[in-house]
Amino acid sequence: MKKKEEFRKYYKHKRSMLSDEKIDVYSSSIAKSFLENFLEKGVVFHVFKNMKKFNEVDTSFIIESLLHLGKTVALPKMNKDDLLSCQIEEKQRYKTNSFGVQEPNPCIEINSDKIDIVIVPLLICDKEGYRIGYGGGFYDRFLNDLNAIKVGINFFKPLENVSFKEEHDISLDYLITPDLFIKF
Repeated sequence: MKKKEEFRKYYKHKRSMLSDEKIDVYSSSIAKSFLENFLEKGVVFHVFKNMKKFNEVDTSFIIESLLHLGKTVALPKMNKDDLLSCQIEEKQRYKTNSFGVQEPNPCIEINSDKIDIVIVPLLICDKEGYRIGYGGGFYDRFLNDLNAIKVGINFFKPLENVSFKEEHDISLDYLITPDLFIKF
């Protein structure tokens, strides 16, 4: 069985090969599915802000739609080894952190017990919803303290014949890809 780092490297590369056009089409499909399935299930949404240079699923349409519809939206801000949830407004200012991630500035923190739904970044997951991220453990620690619905969004379907589950891992509740909606 491949180690997590080998999967991480492979899916970073696979994602880097996607064209801007494919990313836009796939991201639009994922956003539509997310909004159709979760808009009415929550008031407070924690959404990661994608990094274009890593060819991540573009979350801007989801964020803009939720704000426009009067939902409370929070974006992550790194705080040492943890993530904070910072409420944003439509005309939000951002500051780029040391990892190159844009974070809300200033941060108006939302208590994690107020979050209804969290959109989780990932490179790949297994058939039980255990994910591989970038390897920093930020979302694993963050999800450990949440009672929210955990929705992964990704360009790739889950892997069938492998398990990424480790003692500290938290499973996703759902995964949305351009052509799949999966409940774990």
